[in-house]
Amino acid sequence: MEHRLSVGEQKTLLLYARDVYSKEKLLIAPNEIYLFFCDEDQFWADWFIRTTPKGYFNLLASIKGLRVRKVNCFCLCGAYNESDAGAFAIGMHHELTMQQAGTLSFFANDTAGYYHNNKGSVTVHIERIR
Repeated sequence: MEHRLSVGEQKTLLLYARDVYSKEKLLIAPNEIYLFFCDEDQFWADWFIRTTPKGYFNLLASIKGLRVRKVNCFCLCGAYNESDAGAFAIGMHHELTMQQAGTLSFFANDTAGYYHNNKGSVTVHIERIR
């Protein structure tokens, strides 16, 4: 499902840890500014390791290759137009000026091909600032 926000509008999206790219997407245009934030008391799980949307350090996943390099495993991330090129960390809180038009989708930063053992979901609150 794709959502378009007006300036000042807010939306809460439910994101699943198993999704390579979220089913919930945001329609965006260049230079729009959004605030993303997650509640502190929510967790999703990488196999049996529970973590918040900040993620955690996973040496093995870092060596094997996380989709967004140098970002925690299971950190909430965003991607333009379902492409990892230009993907970025959101974590618990992030304000971002959009760099391109299209859709913004979300995912738990993990190693490609290892999403089958991911469990749970988190919500992200989004507010369009400009």
